Amino acid sequence: MEYIKLINRFWETNRNTQFTMAETTLYFYLLNEANRNYWQMPIVCATAIICASTGMTKATLIRARNGLKKKGLIGFTEGVQHSRAPTYHIRTFETDGETADSTAHKTDAETTHATIIKDNNINKEISNHHARMSIDDLERILVEDVEWQKNIVCQLSDLRISEPTHLIPYIHKFFAYLRICKVTEKEESDCRSHFFNKMKKEYLKTNNNNFNKQNYESKRSIEVTVTSPQAYEGSF
Repeated sequence: MEYIKLINRFWETNRNTQFTMAETTLYFYLLNEANRNYWQMPIVCATAIICASTGMTKATLIRARNGLKKKGLIGFTEGVQHSRAPTYHIRTFETDGETADSTAHKTDAETTHATIIKDNNINKEISNHHARMSIDDLERILVEDVEWQKNIVCQLSDLRISEPTHLIPYIHKFFAYLRICKVTEKEESDCRSHFFNKMKKEYLKTNNNNFNKQNYESKRSIEVTVTSPQAYEGSF
């Protein structure tokens, strides 16, 4: 196995289908692990260890490895919680059925065919990005996406919501609302924007109204009631 060939192929693929930062980080992490393992496949990598080493959340890691698999760079087998860690294997030139010689002598027809396949894969990527997901999966993804929560906190500029953890109860409340409305699936991007709009236009507004009402009731409770004419005696 030639380490440099895999690196070169990665950047060659990146010219046509740009990888996300998470996909790039994960791929080079797996390359390093494969090299440490003397290229014995598959590589056993616990999700918690990858997240700790790369700074990715579990949800980001899942999206990254799915992206790398769809783009033909890796394969993986999901782990079983508390039982078996996920395993990964790096797709090589040999497993792809390609060699340097065969690649160099491709005909124009073969090149065109490869381009069509690549375009189809890109279209599939776009389609999958807009695929509908169950609200149970979406709820888990949004709860685990701390970076997204930090962005929302910055956008809201509300002193009552100063930490990402403050959003968690509202996320659960939002998905409870969707279940009441019999919503079972949603696009991820639509779900995120729906939550942000509901948070900004309804949840915070309702909390503010409740806060003002409580202050008003508190002021009323301390009003002094005059019970006799003597209460007016004295200088003002």
